[in-house]
Amino acid sequence: MNSHPNTSAFLQNLWQEAVHYKRRIAFGLSATILVSITETISPLLLKIGIDGLHTGKNLAFLYLCTGAIIFSAAVGGVFRFYMRDVIIGVSRWVESDIREKFFNHILKLPPAFFDRHHTGDIMARATDDLERIRMVMGPGLLYTVNTQLTIVFSIVLMFILNVQLALVVMLLAPLVAATMLVIARALHKAYILQQETYGQLTTQVQENLAGIRVIKGYVREDYETEKFGAVCRRYFRRSMVVARLQALMFPAIGFLIGMGIAGILYIGGQQVALDKISLGSFIAFMSYLSMMTWPMIALGWVVHLYQRGAASHKRLMYIFDQKAQFEDVSETLDVERETQPLNTHIVNSSQFAPSLHREASGNVSASADCIGPTAESIGRPLEVEFDNIRFRYRGDGESVLDDFKLILPSGKITALVGATGSGKSTVARLLVRLYEPQAGCIRIDGIQWNKIPIAGLRQIIGYVDQTPFLFSATIRENLLFSNSKAGESDISEAIKTAAFDRDMEDFPERLDTLLGERGITLSGGQQQRLTIARALISRSPILILDDALSAVDADTEKEILDRLTSAASNRTVLFITHRLAAAECADGIAVLQNGRIVESGSHNELLAIEGLYARMSRRQRLAREIEVI
Repeated sequence: MNSHPNTSAFLQNLWQEAVHYKRRIAFGLSATILVSITETISPLLLKIGIDGLHTGKNLAFLYLCTGAIIFSAAVGGVFRFYMRDVIIGVSRWVESDIREKFFNHILKLPPAFFDRHHTGDIMARATDDLERIRMVMGPGLLYTVNTQLTIVFSIVLMFILNVQLALVVMLLAPLVAATMLVIARALHKAYILQQETYGQLTTQVQENLAGIRVIKGYVREDYETEKFGAVCRRYFRRSMVVARLQALMFPAIGFLIGMGIAGILYIGGQQVALDKISLGSFIAFMSYLSMMTWPMIALGWVVHLYQRGAASHKRLMYIFDQKAQFEDVSETLDVERETQPLNTHIVNSSQFAPSLHREASGNVSASADCIGPTAESIGRPLEVEFDNIRFRYRGDGESVLDDFKLILPSGKITALVGATGSGKSTVARLLVRLYEPQAGCIRIDGIQWNKIPIAGLRQIIGYVDQTPFLFSATIRENLLFSNSKAGESDISEAIKTAAFDRDMEDFPERLDTLLGERGITLSGGQQQRLTIARALISRSPILILDDALSAVDADTEKEILDRLTSAASNRTVLFITHRLAAAECADGIAVLQNGRIVESGSHNELLAIEGLYARMSRRQRLAREIEVI
């Protein structure tokens, strides 16, 4: 969906989505035209029948007129079915297309966007707002064409029947239009406020459901109920404003049309009495006026649909207007080597060119495309260099990293340690390009990482975040999410390396065990180990473990690291941890302080220089001894 800065582009955007179904729309609108024709023919047939009886026609003529009216109604009923079936069907297709584009666009937005927007509000835009836009494309289009054609045909036939009476009817048009315009403007403002509150409502529900255990743990049910009630009451008040405006529109239009009917009855009755107009013409004229009553009210309802759709379109376009935080190179771009490579083992640029493989499978793993290079295509670990990185999350905020320099040797485990909040996780997020630094460069085997297509970059990096996330699927499906082509031996090896093999004995259905939402049926340590196994199955040449063992005990942590060390010869590993004891197994250790690497070396070398690492090590060792006592 193309984005435009104002709501006047609403119908233009909607047509751009619907143009793919123009043949079906043309067929549906053709059926709508025929429906309007058959509807407006009936009063004429009624006039002919009544005037025929008045002039002494026989019963055969009456039967003929009656049959013609029945035939017209039957034909109109058939075309009315196709009118609704086709137009409403197209609106569902358009809704599906926009929803798919919306979801794909959401997946491409940077983490900074989700830092600023609530999940519940995004869900409201993807559901309720999108449904209101669909209503414009479906019932809105259908009734706009149907009602306008019916009104136009009726007015033309009214002028044919009696010009004087038709002019009386036309006097009502400006009053009806002005009434709808005033109410429509007020409705648009009311809908914007209503939808904003609806987003707050869904956010409140989403957060309470996600945090239900915390709410119960702190006995805060009453507090959350009161908080939710306040949002509900605000939504109720704003919805009542909308409801009152809606309730005002239809009676106002009905009252104006009623005035027209009374005027026509008075003037037309006099003309019938004076034989200036036939009884059949007068009845046909009244039929057309009555026929216009519903289209006029329906037109008000269409205005109501448009105002709702325009308000929702504005909210949806706000999301579509959000751009990626940084540019992604074209997937066909040839990756050029830096003039000064880090080592002599050059990765051919074609190895970074992403390829797309879709697999027809019903499990979770099939939802992720296998994009870009894999361990098999590269065949060896890759060296990573952070060169003079400066980064801040907000433009006016403090720098998290400043003149940050670090090299991760290929095929080695590098531990990154530092105090809480020192920026360790930021280093990992920059490497997978969830964020982009304000200055400096990251190179992977000498290639600037921003010259690698993002999909290809992330395919060569296995990333285990400090907050594990698992899908509501089986253990097997969660493991295969990173590599849908992995075999049983790959799964078994990854599970063993992550020390999850013993846990499998506790699951009767083993790999086919269904996990709860976000893996809630597992312990924190089990969740972390399963996400590590998932990253190992990807066989990515670069592996990031961001405090991924914080929920396991020290013995299990050592066991995993020992197994990982023996299996890490074909990977470059960045191991972020706050436990210095766990960092001892690394080939090298880097100490982060105030956004810079202040010390680096092996465990023994860092202890020998009696610097920050040594002080941190003594404090943690003392804390462990106190715990034992």
